[in-house]
Amino acid sequence: MVELPVAMLKFSRYPNEAKDIGKFILSVEGKAIFHNHAYCIDPQKVDEDVRWLAVACRVVKGPSIPVGEETVGPFVKEVKQLRETDK
Repeated sequence: MVELPVAMLKFSRYPNEAKDIGKFILSVEGKAIFHNHAYCIDPQKVDEDVRWLAVACRVVKGPSIPVGEETVGPFVKEVKQLRETDK
């Protein structure tokens, strides 16, 4: 999991656009996009997500292990994609 701080510089050349980007990142849609790329959105979820990521890594390499929320939590899509690229 990668932790990505969000901030706007006081001397930003485009302050309105910087605010818009910050709002988007913190929006429900933005958080979902960043989370799908393994960025930390909610620091309190980090421990849970790291545990799921560790399991997901094993499942990617273990083709006999079924891929589902019960085995890889929120990383079903990513595991399926990685399994496809390993073929």
